[in-house]
Amino acid sequence: MPTLRALCLPLLALGLLAACATTRVRSQCRGPRSPDELARLARVADSTSDALRLSVDTMATVPRRFLQGVVDRVITLEQCGGVRLPEQLRDAAATALAARTLGAPTVERAYVWARRAVVADSADRRNWRLMAQAWDHLQVLQRKPQWFATVVSCASPVIGRCGLAPLDSTRVTEALRVEFGLPTVRQQRALVDSINRLRGQP
Repeated sequence: MPTLRALCLPLLALGLLAACATTRVRSQCRGPRSPDELARLARVADSTSDALRLSVDTMATVPRRFLQGVVDRVITLEQCGGVRLPEQLRDAAATALAARTLGAPTVERAYVWARRAVVADSADRRNWRLMAQAWDHLQVLQRKPQWFATVVSCASPVIGRCGLAPLDSTRVTEALRVEFGLPTVRQQRALVDSINRLRGQP
């Protein structure tokens, strides 16, 4: 039979690892923090994602690594208690949604933060819009139809035809889209048509 000491050693090791992780997070929380840091991170993620989408190599390592660093910084701020207020949650969600090229886990974070923003301030339609957009992107990444008609897919960043990603029209009414401050399906299809005209696509 294993001795009490043999059973306790792994638990002690796990305890030390947890303590080290907590200490590391606390050390990252020290020092002054800009009150608009989350909003700035959202802008940086958005501009970096735009550059990545227009890049010939959409899997470019450097901008993707930079985007991951931006998202990791938001996660650290959350661990430090800096992502609690509705505007902070909204900025965090906007950052993760802008970095959606990183994949489903990042988009899922965007959805969770946006949903928390809705719970914290359900009167602000910006929170609802972000939650709807994050949900649609998550559905598309999982190869499921989107609900809110917010995702437009294009053959490439600058050429080729664009189209509305597959939509489950039974999930959300047009009235609810308007209530959320989202374009209707008709408006989105008109937008897609105008994009295709600009690209010289029939």
